[in-house]
Amino acid sequence: MDKVLVVGASSELASEVLPILVESGCRVGIHYSSNKKAVEQYEDKKNVKLIQNTITSEADCKSILEEYVEWADGINGIVIFIGNISCTCHWSEITSEQLVNEYLSNAVYPFMLAKYAYHFMKGTNAGRILFISTASVKRGGGSTTIGYGMAKAALECAVKRLARDSALDGILVNAIAPGFFDTKFNRERKKLSEEDVAQRIAMIPLKRGGNKKEIASCVMYMLSEGAGFITGQVITVDGGDFL
Repeated sequence: MDKVLVVGASSELASEVLPILVESGCRVGIHYSSNKKAVEQYEDKKNVKLIQNTITSEADCKSILEEYVEWADGINGIVIFIGNISCTCHWSEITSEQLVNEYLSNAVYPFMLAKYAYHFMKGTNAGRILFISTASVKRGGGSTTIGYGMAKAALECAVKRLARDSALDGILVNAIAPGFFDTKFNRERKKLSEEDVAQRIAMIPLKRGGNKKEIASCVMYMLSEGAGFITGQVITVDGGDFL
């Protein structure tokens, strides 16, 4: 892949992917919403295009793809890191509005990004679409993050459909489902204390959380020639957490 767009590149899980892509020499689109500090180190790289856009509509998704494709003269890879947990109440208290917001951030907008990426990739007989899901889908999500889990389950459904329908165009569609990674996202959005983190890690067979380099390695493999016969899959990276 020599033209790769990373959406949600300011996220912690994306942080180890960016230097590998940039150093590879491919034309890298780096999308961020408001946290420019996380990506500004790449701003002066000739093979990098920073794209700022706070996604709140389908039009924003289309705009991001158009801006990148115009600059790179095409696209053959997209990694979609965007996602959010905006509600941490118990599932018995969640409102329909809160549930819709979780679906927009974690399923609808990622799907729309993939849809527009597909349109630009179609006809090239090559392309990779890679979503980020969550391993917790396998056990029904969390009691206080049910909207996030439900939305990611919907996203995994899209992986299967898009992979089947895009195969004849040479476009591979997959997802990576991280387990527990000790990130700011997990601690702050899920409101985890040090005790919560320790208890969560104790549940993992490997007795540790994942690290960002392990996600980066998985992403880079899924973009590589070696993964050319893999499509419609959700690759779980969780240390055996849900065995």
